[in-house]
Amino acid sequence: MLQLHAIHVSADTLSGVPFLRPIGCDSCRIRIARTEIGSLRFGDPTAGLWSTVSLVVAVPALAIGILCLTRHVCPGMD
Repeated sequence: MLQLHAIHVSADTLSGVPFLRPIGCDSCRIRIARTEIGSLRFGDPTAGLWSTVSLVVAVPALAIGILCLTRHVCPGMD
């Protein structure tokens, strides 16, 4: 799998900069013939990371909050 940003699409090629390189790095730009591309996925990997992190934090926090409200079992409270 190849992750690119700063994508440019022409009639016969797709070009972009590898994701871990700066967008302005023209010497890093990769060109791929459109006939060689099997599939494309679009998205923002950074936003996906933060969505996952917030989900991992929010679910346990919600469970602890429900336990505190319903059973009066709150961590750190004696």
